[in-house]
Amino acid sequence: MLKLFIALFGLILVYWIYKKKKQLFVRHPQVEPVITTLEAYELQAFLDATTPLVCLEADGQKFGQQFKEKSPPELPHINGCRCQIVQIYYTSSDVFQGENQENLSKPSSLGNINAGDARILKQLLLQSYQSELYKDFEAMISDFDPNQISEGNRDEIMALSKKAFQLRQDPAEQETS
Repeated sequence: MLKLFIALFGLILVYWIYKKKKQLFVRHPQVEPVITTLEAYELQAFLDATTPLVCLEADGQKFGQQFKEKSPPELPHINGCRCQIVQIYYTSSDVFQGENQENLSKPSSLGNINAGDARILKQLLLQSYQSELYKDFEAMISDFDPNQISEGNRDEIMALSKKAFQLRQDPAEQETS
């Protein structure tokens, strides 16, 4: 009697699965990812030996509806500011998979330079504002590897950084010369 009950229960279960298979084993169509575009504004500082500290610190800030800061600041920041606001567009894949900024260029007194060199130049210019911590320019760049800069811009970037360091080292001496 038990074997008959198990066989009957098995047949009912198979019949129920057969009738419900379209509901139980649903194949969903392949979902294509949606790529959206984000509009933003980026503050770009003109990289030079005389670029004010406030401009260097604000360089690269992004503004827009999807960003923390909604609207860019009033320009110029202070006297000597040559910052500009540039409209840029990001796709969602740029944001979530890492944006490719290496093919972008930044304005500087050396002309437009690639983003990698501009990032290094900006760091060196920011470091020059702390010139009182170093006895000379070589001490300031002692932890820095100049091979990180592209070969075509290396000498110019180092010369510009040295000029910025010397301007900050003794500003009174620079004004008299």
